[in-house]
Amino acid sequence: MSSPALGRRSIQLAIATAWWVLVALVSAASARSRGGAGGWDALATALAAVAFWIPLTVAVFALVEGVPLRRPGLARALAIHVVGATAVVVLRALWIYGLDPWVGFYPQPPRLATVLMHSVENNLFVYWLFVGVGHAAIYARDAVERSRTAAALEAALARAEQAALAATVEPHFLFNTLSAIAELVHRDPDAADRAIVQLAGLLRRLVDDRRQEVTLAEELAFTRDYLAIEALRFGDRLAVRWDVPDELLATAVPRLTVQPLVDNAVRHGLAPRARAGHLTIAARRDGPDRIAIAVTDDGAGLTPGAAERGLATVRARLARLYGAAGELRLGPATGGGARAELVVPA
Repeated sequence: MSSPALGRRSIQLAIATAWWVLVALVSAASARSRGGAGGWDALATALAAVAFWIPLTVAVFALVEGVPLRRPGLARALAIHVVGATAVVVLRALWIYGLDPWVGFYPQPPRLATVLMHSVENNLFVYWLFVGVGHAAIYARDAVERSRTAAALEAALARAEQAALAATVEPHFLFNTLSAIAELVHRDPDAADRAIVQLAGLLRRLVDDRRQEVTLAEELAFTRDYLAIEALRFGDRLAVRWDVPDELLATAVPRLTVQPLVDNAVRHGLAPRARAGHLTIAARRDGPDRIAIAVTDDGAGLTPGAAERGLATVRARLARLYGAAGELRLGPATGGGARAELVVPA
């Protein structure tokens, strides 16, 4: 028997013992209230009558777990439980009949047929009652297990979404970055060395950090490293302005959500143009309990479908973490270009 099953049996035994002792106490008190024999003798008689039900209760629960009344195989399971009910009725009758000479359950020595008839009356319903209780316990345990499985799948999905976001920083980005570093090695070895260190730090954070939320300061630091490496490709063509109040830096935001907005602006807004482009990253209060982080570019503007596809995973994560309280707004910027705004609870 496995450890979980053994633990369940121990719990069932303890509960069955407590239950049947309580039944004996109630039975003895009831007999006394009706003018019958009371005291320890009545309690001892009641305990003797119910004692055999303790192991039988555990056995019934074990049978229910092994042969539950479920489709397919319902007819077979029902037949097995009919046999089980018959066995319980007969065993209980033999128990009472065997103990009667010493305990005196009956005023006169009874016939076995009489005891058997009383056993049907007293024990058949109890058997099927415990079958019902056993199934309720199974369904409750299954519900808990399904809940745990759903929570595990939810966590796995969240990790997969983070991996999908992390993947936006790879192949083309790495290829372009390594190409730019290769050029810098000959023109500016010190700059190439700094770029390699920045790239290593960025990749290390991508791999090692598995948190769902980070502070805005941490998310912006990651984004700065990303932009520092992108600057190797764009040089003077990329100008970045930061407008983030210090009091918002400790606010929790979803990890890897600002960087995709910036990557989206660089890839779809600024990269297609030959001339210099400007990128603004700003944060502000959006009402009493939310903050908004906006990424604005003056580039080529919104490309139907392309920009939205790049941010679909960010939208899904916001909905999963915050429901309707999280938003991603995407639209044209004043004066040209595009503006993406992330709104999260604060």
